[in-house]
Amino acid sequence: MSNVGKLRSGGAEIDARATPFDGLTLSFADICNDAYYVSYTRAQPTYLQTGSATFADLSGRPTSGAPKWPITSALDYVRTVGNVTVYGGGDASYQSGFFTAVNRDPFAYMDGYALFGLRARAIPVANGTFPFSPAT
Repeated sequence: MSNVGKLRSGGAEIDARATPFDGLTLSFADICNDAYYVSYTRAQPTYLQTGSATFADLSGRPTSGAPKWPITSALDYVRTVGNVTVYGGGDASYQSGFFTAVNRDPFAYMDGYALFGLRARAIPVANGTFPFSPAT
């Protein structure tokens, strides 16, 4: 076990939200993450290096647990039809691959993946008001 000598993290982030017309909300967030070990000369060797190396030098290599591209987006729509308020929406996210182990062991690599979700509901409007108070 050893400590990382020096690590540097930088990048750029964008977060946008738009309401093109009443009831529709669009959102998008993207990050370009550039995190790497500046100095890490005494990392634990990977499983494949065990027996042939005492330490591994990860200086200049990307850090573990820090995907280069985490991206999310969402679409939400709400509309009152008669005495019912209808909600609908969906979201999508993507995360590029990354190492889950500090020593960048190839057996600990998580491939990039995408997730998708949909939601819908209808809530009756009682006397022109919602029958609940939304959490804030």
